[in-house]
Amino acid sequence: MDALTISGKLGMPEAAALFEPYWERSVLSCPEAEAFHFLRDDELEACARYGCFPEKRLAPLQELAAEIRGNKAWRLWVWHLYRLLFVEQDYPPVKIAQWPYPTAVFGDRAFLVYVLPFLGCVRLIRERHRAIGVPESVTRDTCPNRHLHSNMARFEEAHSGTLGATTKSMYWFRLHVNGRMFRLGRLEYKAHTFPSAVRVFKNKPTGRVLALLSDGCEYNDEGFMEDPEARRPDRRYRRARFVQSETGVEGVPAHPSGRVLARPVMLPLKAWEPVLLPGDPVLDVHIPPGDGLTLPALRASFEQAMAFFARFFPKCRPQAFSSISWMFNPELESMLPAESRLVQFLRQGYLYPRPAKGTEGAEFIFGTDTVNPATAPRDTRLRQALLRKIEAGGSLRNGGFFLLYDHVEDFGHEPYRTQWAPGDDEDVKTRF
Repeated sequence: MDALTISGKLGMPEAAALFEPYWERSVLSCPEAEAFHFLRDDELEACARYGCFPEKRLAPLQELAAEIRGNKAWRLWVWHLYRLLFVEQDYPPVKIAQWPYPTAVFGDRAFLVYVLPFLGCVRLIRERHRAIGVPESVTRDTCPNRHLHSNMARFEEAHSGTLGATTKSMYWFRLHVNGRMFRLGRLEYKAHTFPSAVRVFKNKPTGRVLALLSDGCEYNDEGFMEDPEARRPDRRYRRARFVQSETGVEGVPAHPSGRVLARPVMLPLKAWEPVLLPGDPVLDVHIPPGDGLTLPALRASFEQAMAFFARFFPKCRPQAFSSISWMFNPELESMLPAESRLVQFLRQGYLYPRPAKGTEGAEFIFGTDTVNPATAPRDTRLRQALLRKIEAGGSLRNGGFFLLYDHVEDFGHEPYRTQWAPGDDEDVKTRF
């Protein structure tokens, strides 16, 4: 049986091209019904106990799994989905996001179908963690508990209470399956390299930190970066130059609040040393959905990550945490109240601009990339603030964040903001 035949039986023959890659490998490796761990009642019960999805959703998932278990064609198809998600990892995420729902066969239950092969990652994560000696508590937290909860909650909100999940971000758990991404307290981490947008220097006598834009970075008259397709004709753009000599470096600085400053600076290497350059090892930070972003919980997570990676990945040797996210949008600080936990979080690190398309974060915040202010929900302060921004003609954006290991002990005291004396940041308010 080929991919076109099964796609036709599922009522979606147009999707055959999406499912065709690696089909023969799935046919040859497809196990007997009893060996489908992610279709077994006991496995689904274990996933529920692990907190991967609400227990009230267990019965509908088990009923759907039983029906698929009893049909050879459906079993082969979900086995193939499982392999595309976690075995054939060069299968493009963009194709996973395009998987259609087989409503012609399963009706409204079709929106739950993709949850089943996705839950196959739980066993793979547990096996990988046992192999390298990761504590069970870390394994439990690393499994897709809050992720799938949030995915299903957003789906229900966007589909009038219908049970289901989107496939757009399911590929993300390839990192967890491979033993590269770990949840440690409130945050998730993986070993990575620092992006190329800025170069970070520290003043030897004072300890002050300054980020300079890398050569060629372009920024607008508000001090932000934009993707080429998001540029507007009413804005001016400049290209940053970074020049290094034997005695010093010259470049355009970014303020810790995330905006480019108007005037370039010269840093003599007698007084300044590089502490974080493009390509240096860092711990990449991912902020999963779930509990609030309290400063004590965040600091505890950073400290746990430093100890965890030093123990299990001693060759990694990162010296900083780094992240790129819509949560580090520099404009959020002026859009949300000062007591906002998100604002308090972003003030603890050094923010820097990143190229933005204008839709960053929409999927996570509103459940869709296309936001209509007339119909979008306004039930949180964040949603209200962003919708006001859009209605005023603005757009969404992302931002970069770094926190040096040396400053984790100062987390909670705004280590980079406090290094700027009054008046030092006047250029933040003065554009060209």
